Amino acid sequence: MNKILLFAIALASVASAQAQQQQSVDYTNGFFILNEDWMGHNSSTVNFYSNSDQAVHYRVFQAENPGRTLGNTTQFAQLYGGKIYFVSKQNYGETGGRLDVADAATLKSQASLATLGGNDGRSFCGLDASEGLVATSGGVYAFDLTNNTLGDNVFGNEEVGDMVRVGRYVYLTGRNSGLVVLDAATHAVVGTYANDNLTSVFVTRSGKVIANVNSSTWGYPSASATEQFIVFDAKTGTPADTITVPAAAQSTWGAWKHTTPAVAKTGDVIFYSPAELTNVICRYDFATGEFKKDFVTFPDGQQMYGGVVGVDPVSGDLLATTFAQYGSKDYWLHIYDPETGAEKKSIKLDENYWFPAMFFYPDNAAPVINVSDQNLTVGHSNTINLLDSVTDADNLSALIVTNVAVADGSVATATVDGFDLTISGLAKGTTTMTLTANSNGRVVTRDVQLNVEGTSGVENVAAGDVESVRYYNLQGVASAEPFDGVNVVVTRYANGTVTTTKQVIRH
Repeated sequence: MNKILLFAIALASVASAQAQQQQSVDYTNGFFILNEDWMGHNSSTVNFYSNSDQAVHYRVFQAENPGRTLGNTTQFAQLYGGKIYFVSKQNYGETGGRLDVADAATLKSQASLATLGGNDGRSFCGLDASEGLVATSGGVYAFDLTNNTLGDNVFGNEEVGDMVRVGRYVYLTGRNSGLVVLDAATHAVVGTYANDNLTSVFVTRSGKVIANVNSSTWGYPSASATEQFIVFDAKTGTPADTITVPAAAQSTWGAWKHTTPAVAKTGDVIFYSPAELTNVICRYDFATGEFKKDFVTFPDGQQMYGGVVGVDPVSGDLLATTFAQYGSKDYWLHIYDPETGAEKKSIKLDENYWFPAMFFYPDNAAPVINVSDQNLTVGHSNTINLLDSVTDADNLSALIVTNVAVADGSVATATVDGFDLTISGLAKGTTTMTLTANSNGRVVTRDVQLNVEGTSGVENVAAGDVESVRYYNLQGVASAEPFDGVNVVVTRYANGTVTTTKQVIRH
């Protein structure tokens, strides 16, 4: 056997060993690091930290898709419905698009779109089992999840960054418009809240929808800077409170980056980078109002590129990436205790211009609906908190979209308003309520029996002033005005009491 043949066999053996090693990576047990990588020289990349071997596996998308890459300056990824949606600012020649779709378990490429309506990509938001939204430098477009095709423009022509769906609404950040609220079903704009310094939007564990306001475009903010968290009501999609802080999360605009804060696994706490090239991670507790500028301080000579802070949804560990400086190939991955800020692990990454963009995570758990059969009486209601009753081990309850339908609307009605599920008894009998929960595109259903007992009438309630009256027809549709025919009338009083009556109204 000649030397050339032996060399070829050796190369084949090495390639086979590398392929077997790559195939052995379990992408459900760890977390991903999305990187811009070295623009002008490389496409964007994905690294994976495996809990199995406590090691970082590099360029895993390219490894699983020979001849394919991601696009240029990939700044966003969302795992939804068993797929990963990678959004890049530009395509990378013929091998990587502005939107790339991959199988979440194998990372095998399923689709690649080189163009997004003539715009650069920004972010992605899954809506339901069949539709998502893609934010671009020139507005927001519908996306068909079944056929992986771009649909019509549904909002504007301005640059749009973050998007998040909470209940019936989609909240998005427009470069010119501030915070925009869309109806998730119709895509209609239901509210616009202008603020020149509004940079990102996120959701806390307790269900607060938060718009981040940062008037400092570079560096830690001065005492005169406007740094705020604007709290939005999940039921109405309107501002409910403004919290002023010494430093909010860093600005996303300019060369757009994903800088959204990371939400802690426990408590109503967030972690974030306050500015580009800072050496600290800030911590803010919405329950106590406590702000800590230097909850984590990086080792000397290290700082943060962008705002790459994350929380592992399974372990709860606080994650961050750092680099030495522009022009350096020295990068690190850090893992911290989320309660104390103490470092648990530091890994020096392989030398490269990684320029990290964000962390994202596997989705292993399906949502769980913990709602038992309900016993009601005619004219009375039960209200169930969905944040406690519909949960997901590796996703926020506030991000689960829950829908409800009642089989026999003449016996009972059920409605979802914000994070409240309200069930009302109309007539003596038994029917079934079907709950559907969508968490990260994973959908489960549960049938709940509703047993309605008769009653002689609505008890008198010394409730004080009436705050609101809502009318529901037998299909569960709500209105401020009564329907023609049978109405379920829900009256809310100033002391918090809620009464429900059944009325027949003819116009």
